[in-house]
Amino acid sequence: MCDPITLMTIGVSIAGSMVQYQGQQDSYDAQMARVKANADNANAATRTNMNNINTRAQQEGLAANQKKFESGLDTRAAVATAVTAAGEGNVSGMSVNAVLGDFYGKQGRFDAAVDTNQDFSRSYLAGEMDAASAQGQNQINSMPLPEAPNPAAMLVDIFGSAVSGYASRPTT
Repeated sequence: MCDPITLMTIGVSIAGSMVQYQGQQDSYDAQMARVKANADNANAATRTNMNNINTRAQQEGLAANQKKFESGLDTRAAVATAVTAAGEGNVSGMSVNAVLGDFYGKQGRFDAAVDTNQDFSRSYLAGEMDAASAQGQNQINSMPLPEAPNPAAMLVDIFGSAVSGYASRPTT
């Protein structure tokens, strides 16, 4: 039969192992909460970046359409002036058609340049979105996941304490 001192030693060892395990579990839970908060923050920042990039893309598209619209107005005004002047001067034929063709050609080249620049901008902004996504993922990946406490280790500690307590008991 075990004496009371041995039983108390074993009981204290068991309690100590359990308290240590609970401390490790609490630490693990706190670290996991930080990991989750980091992931939530990274996702929120990524969404904000994506929204800003989308807004910029929309604004650039609207600006390009506005440029093309104004160019079209300028072309129509120039064509109307040329047609009116030709009519007042009794001029017609290929020379008038050539002047009108120049106006329309200039507008077409301008519109094509605006479209090309808009395509370049879209490609650049798509790359910015990819970069924002990668940056958010990198922020999430930068926090290592904590290691969960092992209940088997606690049981081994308890068993080891019990054996040690029993082995060091006074013998009569």
